[in-house]
This record gives sequence, structure tokens and C-alpha cells, in this order.
Amino acid sequence: MIKLVLFDVDGVIVRGPYASDHFESQGVVVPQSFYREDLQVATIGQARLPELLESRIGEWGYKGTVEDFVREWFTFEANHIDSRMLELARIVREKGVVVAIASNQEALRAEYIEHDMGFGEVFDSFYFSCNLGVKKEDPSFFEAILKEHRLSSEEVFFVDDSDGPIRSAQSIDIDVLKFSDIQSFEQSLRQRNLL
Repeated sequence: MIKLVLFDVDGVIVRGPYASDHFESQGVVVPQSFYREDLQVATIGQARLPELLESRIGEWGYKGTVEDFVREWFTFEANHIDSRMLELARIVREKGVVVAIASNQEALRAEYIEHDMGFGEVFDSFYFSCNLGVKKEDPSFFEAILKEHRLSSEEVFFVDDSDGPIRSAQSIDIDVLKFSDIQSFEQSLRQRNLL
């Protein structure tokens, strides 16, 4: 019996164009190396986003402050929340199942997701890589969640759109779904008696 459902954020609940596309349309070119390398350090809590951006946004062609850049980034992505996914999380929660976020995020966006995007009203718990010090691609991310909830892996269902976290969760026998569309997700919830 599933007692905990873990939802990824980006690509599952928040879907749409990337903020990098938004900035590029304004002539601000954020190099992919920033996302692949620099941001990853903040994602495991070893750097702060403002410090990473401070010396770079001018080079990228951004005219505002670091705070402006972060606000524009986060607000843009907040406009692409799939309200049906939040509705499904509420329905699952009403059945007495714990619903939680499991996401690779740096600290400012993690806080924004929980508080400013309203996810705190929908989800019971939040597991962000910046707080755990490890990304979802490492099974210890999920082991920490199991330990906190005192659950076995068979009692957890995890949905993500990326192969790395899916493989990581599967490696410790967590039930997973690689997200492709909302209809398949709803069907998976029904198959597990969660709807």
C-alpha cells in the first residue's frame, strides 16, 4: 500500500518554456554551462545563487540587479504550473496519503516553491537537494526520505520526468513513473488506488 507520493517539480508540476528561453528572447544569453556546472553547486547547498549571479548577469546582457533577475526567473516559471497536477496531489492527500515534493533545487528557489508558489498549502513535506546535500540521482536522497517517514521503499511512489532520478529511486525498489503526460499519471494513480 502506497503511503507517500513524491512529486518532482520541474517537468512534472511546472511545465512549459524554460526561463533561459525567456531571457534569450530579451537578448540575455545565459550559457548552458551555468546550469550544468555552476548552478549544480548551489543545488547541493554548497553555494548561494546571488553570489553565482553577481559577476555574471552583466556579461549575459541583463541590465537589472541580481534580485530583479531572480524574481523574473522564478516568476516566469511560476506562470507554468499545471493546476491539474496540484489538484491530483490534493485528491491523493485527501485519501490520507502523504504528498511531498522531491526536487533538485537551490535554496532560494526551494523557498520560493514552498512559500510563494503556494505549494506549502498542497504538499505535506518538501525534500530539496540543497537541504539534503545530495541530488536525486543519488539513492541516499530517497533513503533519507524513507528514514524520516519510517517507510519501506514499497510504500512510496515517485514521479519524475528525468532518467537519473528514476534510476536512483528504482535502485532502492521505490515504485516510479517517468512522467510523460497528465493522462498517464492519472492512470498510474488509479492503478495504485490513489484516486
